[in-house]
Amino acid sequence: MKDGVFYFSRHIPQELRQHYTSPRIAYSLRTKSPRIAEARARRAADQLDEYWYHLRCEAADLPGKHMLRLQSVTGQRIGDVFEMRWSDVQDGAVFVRQNKTQKELWVPIFPELQEALDAASLHTVFIVTNERGTNRWSYRGASQAVRKVREAIGALDYDIHSWRYNAATELLEAGCEDDLIAAVTEQSPAMVQHYSEKVRQKIRAARA
Repeated sequence: MKDGVFYFSRHIPQELRQHYTSPRIAYSLRTKSPRIAEARARRAADQLDEYWYHLRCEAADLPGKHMLRLQSVTGQRIGDVFEMRWSDVQDGAVFVRQNKTQKELWVPIFPELQEALDAASLHTVFIVTNERGTNRWSYRGASQAVRKVREAIGALDYDIHSWRYNAATELLEAGCEDDLIAAVTEQSPAMVQHYSEKVRQKIRAARA
């Protein structure tokens, strides 16, 4: 607190220092109200934890990391990601037939998706293969691999499904409208708004 104004302050973990120019994050919460300061500090801490979690995942040596990136950038259920084949990559898009809904989707290949495809193995007809590169990855095998990393970086609160919801926020940050995001992720508009609320608030704050 300075002159009655509350501040947010947090030490940066040693393994993430290379992403910052100082060992601590500190900034004004722009309020003298303890109640408002507490709410803003809690929201800032949650957003920072989520950001640090993704930084740690990027640095982690994770077999099949492209699998998680595929789920994140396409917004598809993990079971549908496992079923993706190289023959589904057509005309600048990835064709997806969802197992749960039987709906057919075309997901355009933008740079982030192209990076995930470039990192994938070409040893089988499936885009996502197991660690041996002999067949498509099973849910159990992928879940175990992801859990090892979650344990290593202290992120057991995030499961294998979490990456799917990132697609809504990334598409929103790219300037897509809710109806387009829903068309890609096959989520309802209400779910799109729910999972992208934090990013939506940041965008509103930046425009204010």
